[in-house]
Amino acid sequence: MAGPEGLEEKLRKLLSLNAYEARVYITLLSNGPLKPREAARAAGVPPQRVYDVLDSLFRRGLVVKTADGRFDAVDPRTALPRLAEQALEEARRRAEGIARLAEELAGLRGSRNLGDVYLVSGLWSAVGEALEAARGCGGPLYFMVYKVALEAERLRNMVEVILDAVRGRARILIPRGVSVPRWALAVLGEAGVEVRASEASILDMMVACDTVIMGLPGGMEDVVAVVIANREFAGALRERLMEVWERAEPLVLDESRPVDEAG
Repeated sequence: MAGPEGLEEKLRKLLSLNAYEARVYITLLSNGPLKPREAARAAGVPPQRVYDVLDSLFRRGLVVKTADGRFDAVDPRTALPRLAEQALEEARRRAEGIARLAEELAGLRGSRNLGDVYLVSGLWSAVGEALEAARGCGGPLYFMVYKVALEAERLRNMVEVILDAVRGRARILIPRGVSVPRWALAVLGEAGVEVRASEASILDMMVACDTVIMGLPGGMEDVVAVVIANREFAGALRERLMEVWERAEPLVLDESRPVDEAG
Protein backbone atom coordinates (compact mmCIF):
# COMPACT_ATOMS: atom_id res chain seq x y z
CA MET A 1 0.00 0.00 0.00
CA ALA A 2 1.28 3.47 -0.87
CA GLY A 3 2.27 5.80 1.97
CA PRO A 4 0.60 9.19 2.60
CA GLU A 5 2.82 10.96 0.07
CA GLY A 6 2.10 8.36 -2.58
CA LEU A 7 -1.64 8.53 -1.90
CA GLU A 8 -1.54 12.32 -2.05
CA GLU A 9 0.12 12.17 -5.45
CA LYS A 10 -2.50 9.70 -6.73
CA LEU A 11 -5.33 11.88 -5.47
CA ARG A 12 -3.84 14.89 -7.24
CA LYS A 13 -3.28 12.98 -10.48
CA LEU A 14 -6.46 10.91 -10.69
CA LEU A 15 -8.98 13.25 -9.03
CA SER A 16 -7.33 16.56 -9.99
CA LEU A 17 -7.18 17.66 -6.35
CA ASN A 18 -4.67 20.30 -5.38
CA ALA A 19 -2.10 19.61 -2.66
CA TYR A 20 -4.18 21.13 0.16
CA GLU A 21 -7.32 19.23 -0.86
CA ALA A 22 -5.46 15.92 -1.02
CA ARG A 23 -3.85 16.48 2.38
CA VAL A 24 -7.10 17.45 4.09
CA TYR A 25 -8.97 14.49 2.63
CA ILE A 26 -6.29 12.06 3.79
CA THR A 27 -6.23 13.74 7.20
CA LEU A 28 -9.98 13.38 7.62
CA LEU A 29 -9.82 9.75 6.54
CA SER A 30 -7.14 9.09 9.15
CA ASN A 31 -8.50 11.18 12.04
CA GLY A 32 -12.26 11.16 11.73
CA PRO A 33 -14.51 14.24 12.06
CA LEU A 34 -12.58 17.47 12.67
CA LYS A 35 -13.43 21.13 12.89
CA PRO A 36 -11.90 23.28 10.13
CA ARG A 37 -9.04 24.64 12.22
CA GLU A 38 -8.29 21.17 13.58
CA ALA A 39 -8.16 19.81 10.06
CA ALA A 40 -5.90 22.66 8.97
CA ARG A 41 -3.48 22.05 11.84
CA ALA A 42 -3.39 18.29 11.33
CA ALA A 43 -2.96 18.56 7.55
CA GLY A 44 -0.43 21.41 7.60
CA VAL A 45 -2.76 23.69 5.63
CA PRO A 46 -2.94 27.46 6.27
CA PRO A 47 -6.05 28.17 8.40
CA GLN A 48 -7.23 30.87 6.01
CA ARG A 49 -7.29 28.32 3.15
CA VAL A 50 -8.95 25.40 4.89
CA TYR A 51 -12.51 26.70 4.48
CA ASP A 52 -12.19 26.89 0.70
CA VAL A 53 -10.55 23.46 0.68
CA LEU A 54 -13.34 21.88 2.70
CA ASP A 55 -15.98 23.56 0.55
CA SER A 56 -14.34 22.16 -2.58
CA LEU A 57 -14.18 18.64 -1.11
CA PHE A 58 -17.79 18.95 0.02
CA ARG A 59 -18.99 19.97 -3.45
CA ARG A 60 -17.17 17.00 -4.97
CA GLY A 61 -18.81 14.58 -2.55
CA LEU A 62 -15.59 13.66 -0.75
CA VAL A 63 -16.55 15.04 2.68
CA VAL A 64 -19.73 15.64 4.68
CA LYS A 65 -20.48 18.30 7.26
CA THR A 66 -21.85 17.26 10.67
CA ALA A 67 -24.45 19.15 12.67
CA ASP A 68 -21.81 20.49 15.10
CA GLY A 69 -19.70 22.05 12.33
CA ARG A 70 -17.17 19.28 11.89
CA PHE A 71 -16.18 17.66 8.61
CA ASP A 72 -15.68 13.96 7.93
CA ALA A 73 -14.38 12.09 4.89
CA VAL A 74 -16.84 10.02 2.87
CA ASP A 75 -15.80 6.37 2.60
CA PRO A 76 -13.60 6.26 -0.54
CA ARG A 77 -15.32 3.03 -1.58
CA THR A 78 -18.46 5.12 -1.92
CA ALA A 79 -17.10 8.49 -3.06
CA LEU A 80 -14.50 7.46 -5.62
CA PRO A 81 -16.68 5.12 -7.72
CA ARG A 82 -19.14 7.98 -8.05
CA LEU A 83 -16.35 10.23 -9.31
CA ALA A 84 -15.21 7.48 -11.67
CA GLU A 85 -18.68 7.26 -13.21
CA GLN A 86 -18.77 11.03 -13.52
CA ALA A 87 -15.38 11.02 -15.26
CA LEU A 88 -16.53 8.35 -17.69
CA GLU A 89 -19.67 10.30 -18.54
CA GLU A 90 -17.67 13.50 -19.05
CA ALA A 91 -15.16 11.64 -21.24
CA ARG A 92 -18.01 10.15 -23.31
CA ARG A 93 -19.58 13.57 -23.85
CA ARG A 94 -16.20 15.06 -24.76
CA ALA A 95 -15.50 12.24 -27.23
CA GLU A 96 -18.90 12.74 -28.86
CA GLY A 97 -18.20 16.46 -29.09
CA ILE A 98 -14.83 15.82 -30.74
CA ALA A 99 -16.46 13.47 -33.26
CA ARG A 100 -19.07 16.11 -34.13
CA LEU A 101 -16.36 18.76 -34.42
CA ALA A 102 -14.46 16.53 -36.85
CA GLU A 103 -17.47 16.51 -39.18
CA GLU A 104 -17.86 20.28 -38.91
CA LEU A 105 -14.18 20.94 -39.60
CA ALA A 106 -14.13 18.49 -42.51
CA GLY A 107 -16.27 20.94 -44.45
CA LEU A 108 -13.42 23.47 -44.33
CA ARG A 109 -10.87 21.10 -45.82
CA GLY A 110 -10.45 21.36 -49.55
CA SER A 111 -9.18 18.48 -51.67
CA ARG A 112 -5.43 18.09 -51.50
CA ASN A 113 -2.75 15.53 -52.08
CA LEU A 114 -0.18 14.96 -49.35
CA GLY A 115 1.99 13.02 -51.76
CA ASP A 116 3.00 9.40 -51.67
CA VAL A 117 4.96 9.64 -48.42
CA TYR A 118 4.28 11.58 -45.23
CA LEU A 119 4.91 11.31 -41.48
CA VAL A 120 2.42 11.24 -38.60
CA SER A 121 3.27 11.77 -34.94
CA GLY A 122 1.62 10.09 -31.95
CA LEU A 123 0.35 6.58 -31.31
CA TRP A 124 -3.32 7.35 -31.91
CA SER A 125 -2.51 9.34 -35.06
CA ALA A 126 -0.82 6.22 -36.43
CA VAL A 127 -3.84 4.16 -35.36
CA GLY A 128 -6.12 6.59 -37.18
CA GLU A 129 -4.11 6.16 -40.38
CA ALA A 130 -4.31 2.37 -39.96
CA LEU A 131 -8.09 2.46 -39.50
CA GLU A 132 -8.48 4.70 -42.56
CA ALA A 133 -6.35 2.34 -44.66
CA ALA A 134 -8.33 -0.66 -43.40
CA ARG A 135 -11.67 0.93 -44.32
CA GLY A 136 -10.53 1.30 -47.91
CA CYS A 137 -9.28 -2.26 -48.30
CA GLY A 138 -11.19 -5.52 -48.55
CA GLY A 139 -8.17 -7.46 -47.35
CA PRO A 140 -6.37 -9.44 -46.47
CA LEU A 141 -4.52 -6.89 -44.37
CA TYR A 142 -1.02 -7.78 -43.26
CA PHE A 143 0.41 -6.62 -39.96
CA MET A 144 3.96 -7.13 -38.76
CA VAL A 145 4.23 -6.25 -35.07
CA TYR A 146 7.26 -5.91 -32.86
CA LYS A 147 7.01 -3.16 -30.23
CA VAL A 148 3.25 -3.63 -30.12
CA ALA A 149 3.73 -7.32 -29.28
CA LEU A 150 6.21 -6.50 -26.53
CA GLU A 151 3.91 -3.81 -25.08
CA ALA A 152 0.60 -5.63 -25.60
CA GLU A 153 -0.59 -5.25 -22.00
CA ARG A 154 -0.03 -1.49 -21.97
CA LEU A 155 -1.56 -1.07 -25.43
CA ARG A 156 -4.62 -3.23 -24.83
CA ASN A 157 -7.17 -0.52 -25.72
CA MET A 158 -5.38 0.26 -28.97
CA VAL A 159 -5.10 -3.42 -29.90
CA GLU A 160 -8.81 -4.00 -29.31
CA VAL A 161 -9.80 -0.93 -31.39
CA ILE A 162 -7.74 -2.08 -34.37
CA LEU A 163 -8.88 -5.70 -34.17
CA ASP A 164 -12.51 -4.62 -34.07
CA ALA A 165 -11.96 -2.76 -37.36
CA VAL A 166 -10.18 -5.59 -39.21
CA ARG A 167 -12.39 -8.53 -38.28
CA GLY A 168 -11.92 -11.57 -40.49
CA ARG A 169 -9.45 -9.96 -42.88
CA ALA A 170 -6.14 -9.53 -41.07
CA ARG A 171 -3.00 -11.64 -40.83
CA ILE A 172 -0.56 -10.75 -38.08
CA LEU A 173 3.11 -11.71 -37.86
CA ILE A 174 4.77 -11.49 -34.45
CA PRO A 175 8.40 -12.14 -33.50
CA ARG A 176 9.17 -15.78 -32.82
CA GLY A 177 9.56 -16.41 -29.08
CA VAL A 178 7.53 -13.40 -27.89
CA SER A 179 4.86 -14.30 -25.35
CA VAL A 180 1.37 -13.06 -26.19
CA PRO A 181 -1.19 -12.52 -23.39
CA ARG A 182 -4.06 -14.98 -23.52
CA TRP A 183 -6.58 -12.13 -23.57
CA ALA A 184 -4.97 -10.94 -26.82
CA LEU A 185 -5.15 -14.40 -28.36
CA ALA A 186 -8.78 -14.68 -27.28
CA VAL A 187 -9.64 -11.32 -28.86
CA LEU A 188 -7.74 -12.30 -32.01
CA GLY A 189 -9.73 -15.51 -32.20
CA GLU A 190 -13.05 -13.72 -31.72
CA ALA A 191 -12.12 -11.29 -34.49
CA GLY A 192 -11.23 -14.12 -36.87
CA VAL A 193 -7.65 -12.85 -37.16
CA GLU A 194 -4.82 -15.26 -37.92
CA VAL A 195 -1.50 -14.97 -36.10
CA ARG A 196 1.84 -16.53 -36.96
CA ALA A 197 5.37 -16.22 -35.58
CA SER A 198 8.34 -15.28 -37.73
CA GLU A 199 11.91 -14.08 -37.27
CA ALA A 200 11.19 -11.60 -40.05
CA SER A 201 8.93 -9.58 -37.76
CA ILE A 202 11.40 -6.91 -36.69
CA LEU A 203 9.28 -3.75 -36.89
CA ASP A 204 5.70 -2.51 -36.67
CA MET A 205 4.10 -2.32 -40.10
CA MET A 206 0.69 -2.53 -41.76
CA VAL A 207 0.17 -3.27 -45.43
CA ALA A 208 -3.27 -2.55 -46.88
CA CYS A 209 -4.46 -2.49 -50.49
CA ASP A 210 -2.85 0.81 -51.41
CA THR A 211 -1.15 1.98 -48.21
CA VAL A 212 1.85 0.95 -46.12
CA ILE A 213 2.32 2.28 -42.57
CA MET A 214 5.63 1.70 -40.78
CA GLY A 215 6.56 2.69 -37.26
CA LEU A 216 9.98 4.31 -36.96
CA PRO A 217 12.42 3.26 -34.20
CA GLY A 218 11.69 4.92 -30.86
CA GLY A 219 9.62 4.59 -27.69
CA MET A 220 5.86 4.16 -27.52
CA GLU A 221 5.56 7.61 -25.92
CA ASP A 222 6.93 9.40 -29.01
CA VAL A 223 5.64 7.28 -31.87
CA VAL A 224 6.38 8.48 -35.39
CA ALA A 225 5.09 6.53 -38.38
CA VAL A 226 5.75 6.88 -42.08
CA VAL A 227 2.73 6.49 -44.38
CA ILE A 228 3.36 5.40 -47.97
CA ALA A 229 0.23 5.87 -50.05
CA ASN A 230 1.23 3.99 -53.17
CA ARG A 231 -0.75 1.05 -54.56
CA GLU A 232 2.15 -0.45 -56.54
CA PHE A 233 4.50 -0.38 -53.56
CA ALA A 234 1.80 -1.78 -51.25
CA GLY A 235 1.03 -4.55 -53.73
CA ALA A 236 4.67 -5.56 -54.10
CA LEU A 237 5.16 -5.58 -50.34
CA ARG A 238 2.00 -7.64 -49.85
CA GLU A 239 3.42 -10.29 -52.19
CA ARG A 240 6.61 -10.48 -50.14
CA LEU A 241 4.65 -10.69 -46.90
CA MET A 242 2.54 -13.50 -48.34
CA GLU A 243 5.78 -15.45 -48.82
CA VAL A 244 6.87 -14.70 -45.26
CA TRP A 245 3.40 -15.72 -44.04
CA GLU A 246 3.62 -19.11 -45.73
CA ARG A 247 6.92 -19.84 -43.99
CA ALA A 248 5.79 -18.56 -40.57
CA GLU A 249 4.72 -20.79 -37.69
CA PRO A 250 1.05 -20.80 -36.65
CA LEU A 251 0.50 -19.98 -32.99
CA VAL A 252 -1.19 -22.75 -31.02
CA LEU A 253 -3.14 -21.77 -27.90
CA ASP A 254 -2.67 -24.14 -24.98
CA GLU A 255 -6.15 -24.31 -23.43
CA SER A 256 -4.74 -25.84 -20.22
CA ARG A 257 -3.05 -22.57 -19.24
CA PRO A 258 -4.75 -19.99 -16.98
CA VAL A 259 -6.73 -17.30 -18.78
CA ASP A 260 -4.57 -14.44 -17.53
CA GLU A 261 -1.27 -16.13 -18.33
CA ALA A 262 0.87 -15.03 -21.24
CA GLY A 263 1.90 -17.57 -23.81
